[in-house]
Amino acid sequence: MKHSRRIMILSVLILTLAHFSEVAAVGVSMTMTATAAVQRSRVKRRQTTRKVASARIGMWGGAHVALSVGEDGARIEYDCANGTIEQPIHLDRHGRFDVRGTHERQAGGPVRIDAPTQSQPARYVGRIVGTRMTLNVTLVKSGESVGTFTLKHGVEPRLFRCY
Repeated sequence: MKHSRRIMILSVLILTLAHFSEVAAVGVSMTMTATAAVQRSRVKRRQTTRKVASARIGMWGGAHVALSVGEDGARIEYDCANGTIEQPIHLDRHGRFDVRGTHERQAGGPVRIDAPTQSQPARYVGRIVGTRMTLNVTLVKSGESVGTFTLKHGVEPRLFRCY
């Protein structure tokens, strides 16, 4: 009798443990599902409120180039040319940008007031890492490269004017 009673007690314990482990598994599953939902909600909230990174406002200078960045675009000056970017310079998650603007060559010496401008569409492609910018300027119609420049934020440009 003692033996059968032990078996019965063990059977009840095993059934009880099995029941509680099922309840625990369901509870863990529900907790994991709830946690995953909260995490998805946080990610979605971050994605919708993420601020678009832009080029730092102010003067960017380098050899033969000066770039003055504002909220709505930029003005660029070279030794013998200038240009404009009439849109904000937004960066992707790797600090890269690709914007359109204009480029205008300037001749040395005096220029007539009524002389036609030589403004051309240009593409400004670059990358910013910290306070350093690499900028490549290309004329859209001809595909001609104006040049590749390295600039630093807050640094005075080194321009050598042709006039």
